[in-house]
Amino acid sequence: MDETWMVEVVHAWRFGTKLDDQAYALKMGLPQVKPENPLEAATELARIGATVEQICDATNESERVALWAIDQVPPGLPDMLKLHADGMTPVQISRKLDIPRSRIYYHLHRRDMRPNRSNSPELTTRQRKAVVKAAGKGLPFRTIARRYLITVDQVRYAVKAQGQRP
Repeated sequence: MDETWMVEVVHAWRFGTKLDDQAYALKMGLPQVKPENPLEAATELARIGATVEQICDATNESERVALWAIDQVPPGLPDMLKLHADGMTPVQISRKLDIPRSRIYYHLHRRDMRPNRSNSPELTTRQRKAVVKAAGKGLPFRTIARRYLITVDQVRYAVKAQGQRP
């Protein structure tokens, strides 16, 4: 989590001002305005990875409330939301954090957030030849995709374009 952004959130919620970076706040699933209920506000800050001190500063509540809010947040959720805000897809987040994709989709859906889609760059000629060669040796598409850090669809397309196998 970018510490300066978190300081800005705490300051905005403490004094009731607007955030400079509303777009990033939306990507993180943070409400545009501070919830009226202090417990809800503390929980929202805990979800994005705020510390006890930051939650206390932003909500003017006790440490007990901040600790309660942090306990309400599922493990790994702040990291997942950060990676999502940085543009990673659920598949990439799942691999990085070693959590099931279904959990990622569940938490994104609960916050009315859309999962990011993969915009894989086009394969270079060298990559395409290597993929086709590996497929010619009979390697499974998943193995080829993992080896060359590309998607299975890219492998399938490269092989189909060369006319080797379906």
